[in-house]
Amino acid sequence: MSIEYIKFVDGAAVKTSLSMLRKENKDISFPKEPSQETLNEYGFFVLFEEKEPKAEKNEVVTKDAQPTAQPDGTYLWGWTVRSKSQEEISAENKEEKDLILARLGGSSGVIKILLDVAFDQENRIRVLEKEAPIDRDTFMTFVRGLVG
Repeated sequence: MSIEYIKFVDGAAVKTSLSMLRKENKDISFPKEPSQETLNEYGFFVLFEEKEPKAEKNEVVTKDAQPTAQPDGTYLWGWTVRSKSQEEISAENKEEKDLILARLGGSSGVIKILLDVAFDQENRIRVLEKEAPIDRDTFMTFVRGLVG
């Protein structure tokens, strides 16, 4: 956790610094490292920030909107971990499918090469199994069906 400073402006925590404390209070001589009590007296507070947790699959990590006051007079800015809603999961899955289908439709670069190789291999297998070859449109319909 890193140590920083905050002050409250219109009820919202705003990050600040010791140099700002000195600028806002030019007539006061503060020690190099003012005590927490001195900081608090002038509306400045020590802020500790938690390290961002790693989100697991189907989780969302968001920074808390405001820091939380601690019993010792400091503030802690934390994180909230929550499970994704079914709607969020479905939307992500749809976006991934749409992206894959768009890449298949464009068939550029490496994807085109891989599709060409797969198409050729499919027809070679069909010849070996004494089946009729398929055309490219039928093959692409099959591939899109695997994705969607």
